[in-house]
Amino acid sequence: MTELVDQLAVSGNLAGEAFGELLRYRNGETMEYLFEQARATRQQVKKDVLQIWGRIPISNYCKNNCKMCGMRRDNQFVKRYRMDTQGIIECCEYFAGNGVQTFLLESGEDVYFTEAYMSEVLTELKRHFPKGQIILSLGEKNQDFYRKMKRIGAYGALLHHGTANPMHFKKIFPANMSPLLKKQGLWQLKELGYHAGSGFLVGMPYQTIEHVLEDMWLLKDFEASIVDVGAYIPTPRTPLENQRSGNGEMTL
Repeated sequence: MTELVDQLAVSGNLAGEAFGELLRYRNGETMEYLFEQARATRQQVKKDVLQIWGRIPISNYCKNNCKMCGMRRDNQFVKRYRMDTQGIIECCEYFAGNGVQTFLLESGEDVYFTEAYMSEVLTELKRHFPKGQIILSLGEKNQDFYRKMKRIGAYGALLHHGTANPMHFKKIFPANMSPLLKKQGLWQLKELGYHAGSGFLVGMPYQTIEHVLEDMWLLKDFEASIVDVGAYIPTPRTPLENQRSGNGEMTL
């Protein structure tokens, strides 16, 4: 196992079978050595710099019905809300007052946030915070929408692909969603000049080691500027609420 970690540290990659072996048969000693090598890589590339984002969930409305998400359309037990422009500005003022100049605006797939509306929001944010970096996580908007937001001043965009495996995708996401469109959306963001990112959850129902590897290859091939990987946690009032949580160690 340590030889695989050494190979990963030196080359930045492993063959699929070897990577699967590392994930499947890892132990405490291997993990500690892996973390040691990861810290060395981070120190070489990023030094000791930590960038803090001001995360602002501007809406929990969503038109989609993903089986694992508490914001899903059919969850009638969620108290829905949308933030107005002034509320968003006040959040950014709080963050800026604490030295945070990167603002992440995120929501469900909310059709209320049209191109015209978000243009007004971003214009106001850039007026109040000219040095602020705005990152959008608003879901699958069309290319014209993201082109307009980039022109106004959006810095980055985060679009989670969910799962790279088409068969796994069908088990988790509704029929009106497509893994191909997710991937196309990611490449369009990069073509528009965004610091574009994606991510997935480790330990989702029906997920295998091979699925995790496909997710990692996608992020690597895409050369994502932002990588958002977390452990799956079952959400009440969803079809998957009784499933097991993801493994935190596996996520790391």
